[in-house]
Amino acid sequence: MIKISVNRIRPLRLTALFSVMLCMLPGVGLAAAQMESESLDLVTQACQDHQQGNNNIQLPFRDIESEISPVRYNGNRVGQRYFYALRNNNSVRFDVLQPAGQPVRFVLELRMEDRPSLFIGMDQDCTVREARRIVYKNGRAIKLELLDKNLNHLSDELLNPEPVEPDSAVADSAIAVAMVDSGVNYLLPEINRKLARDSNNQILGYDFWEMDARPFDVHSAGSPFFVQRHGTRTASLMLREGGEVRLVSYRYPRPDMQRMSQLIEHADSLGVRIIGLPLGSNRKEDWVTFLEAAEDRPHILFIASAGNNGRDIDAEPVYPASMDLENMLVVTSADDSVRPAERTNWGKRSVDYLLPAERQKVIRFSGEQGLASGSSYAVSRMVALAANLLNISPDMDTAQLQAAIKARSITPVETRWVRIGYIPDPLKVEEAPDFDLVASEMMKQYQSPQYSLSLNLVQLDSRWKKELVLEAVEGANKILRQCQLSIGAVDFYMMSARDYLQDLETGSAHTILQEFRTLFPESRGIEIMFTRESRMEIVFEAEAFGEGNTATRPWLQDSVWIAYGARDLPVTIAHELFHVLSNTGGHAPSPQNLMSAESSLENTELTPAQCSLAKSYFARDDSNSGQ
Repeated sequence: MIKISVNRIRPLRLTALFSVMLCMLPGVGLAAAQMESESLDLVTQACQDHQQGNNNIQLPFRDIESEISPVRYNGNRVGQRYFYALRNNNSVRFDVLQPAGQPVRFVLELRMEDRPSLFIGMDQDCTVREARRIVYKNGRAIKLELLDKNLNHLSDELLNPEPVEPDSAVADSAIAVAMVDSGVNYLLPEINRKLARDSNNQILGYDFWEMDARPFDVHSAGSPFFVQRHGTRTASLMLREGGEVRLVSYRYPRPDMQRMSQLIEHADSLGVRIIGLPLGSNRKEDWVTFLEAAEDRPHILFIASAGNNGRDIDAEPVYPASMDLENMLVVTSADDSVRPAERTNWGKRSVDYLLPAERQKVIRFSGEQGLASGSSYAVSRMVALAANLLNISPDMDTAQLQAAIKARSITPVETRWVRIGYIPDPLKVEEAPDFDLVASEMMKQYQSPQYSLSLNLVQLDSRWKKELVLEAVEGANKILRQCQLSIGAVDFYMMSARDYLQDLETGSAHTILQEFRTLFPESRGIEIMFTRESRMEIVFEAEAFGEGNTATRPWLQDSVWIAYGARDLPVTIAHELFHVLSNTGGHAPSPQNLMSAESSLENTELTPAQCSLAKSYFARDDSNSGQ
């Protein structure tokens, strides 16, 4: 966090320019463009005054309201604000800001007819770094114009466009699912074709912020000049995973949260069974009408975000997540170790489930692909899971749907985070396997010394060729034999898996390993999974899981995962197997040692102490020996 100081701010002499602006106000001959030009002159002159050290500030107006006040951030004074209420509902707000140890910054906001109109941000060198104009039509903000340093138009950001007809439409029989967020970019074909529509092809969602039928993705709570786009990302993830659904998109009613009851009534009238709430606040009073409306509709399942404040919401509530509502599930995002991800909230009483929701593939407002993380995306994944379950059994009521969701969870080893459990793989819906055997072959067992290790080689990405893998295993065997360790029986399995199961990720690995071990209950030893890539937070070409790093994710124990394209494959296999055998993630300083952090084909040496450590694997459980 940046600490702010105002010790070096010099007062400014603005009398002359403001006097000129007063004489040329709209209503007495000044056009909007002239008003903007004078605003630019004001910022420029203020910057020049600062450079020259002028410090004699006087309020220039006697017949209008004016005010000077400090600017504060987190309780600290960060600058000085000059506010001038002009005639005809126009006003100027001018801030002089200076972060500690950084140059001064000048910010002007012009309001015309009591509406935000122009923003200018200038650095200490008197160069405009940011300028934006809001354009209105029939009293509604329709676009944000990005301007150059001379206030000339560069590009637009749309704020309230008219919906367009889709190139294709989702079936009317698809389950209606609502997402309450900042709206969606319904101009994107991927979103537009999934929107619920009426018989006249009009979208059925609604903007309860501006009270119109255009729930466009705009979140302007911080500043109307710098809008955030959130709803497109959360909706795109839900649509990608949710199968055949019709999206009813809502823009939440920030100006009047009492409208949440109207929103729920509107969704109910459309037959919505699931409502996602990837939002929340600290103000309980904002959610009173929501609670009442939701309690009156037990046939709707609400799925709420636990929030992203990095806190226990049992002790410091977030709403609506902390409300007691039988037909609401509260979710948070899990990290790779099945704990709440960094900055996400938890609560043994208030939060129901952990879901893997970090680095999820989403569509940004621009239409570009991206990654997103946090509790909001846990909502998206849970909504999609609930929708998929309803598609299988449409007659389930809310209680049965909640039971079906619970059946797909496991109890995490650390139970202090959530009330119910962890859903490792929200895409795992049906009991039928997602993971099929294409071919398998038992390879000839190597001649074994005292300590013999069985391996199950599992090809998930078809680009891994059996001959290459087996040749690399032979090379790894030669390296390990210096410790009187040997690879014994080797089985090779070619598997056909759903696309997302071809990667390493903590949650989806549960599905892969569980199904593999179900298909081959007699298989023993260590699984080496030859994957497409890693989707872990910290990405390695290869990763090993022993007893020590799987306490919170036991299904991963005794497995090695190698991404396609991994270098120095014989050394890599031996290196990762040694991690499992020795039950340590440490590396050796010697560049010739097998356990050097930097791999090469020359890294093959092991010390007697390392060999002794690796042999302790067999002492832990004789069944691991493969003999």
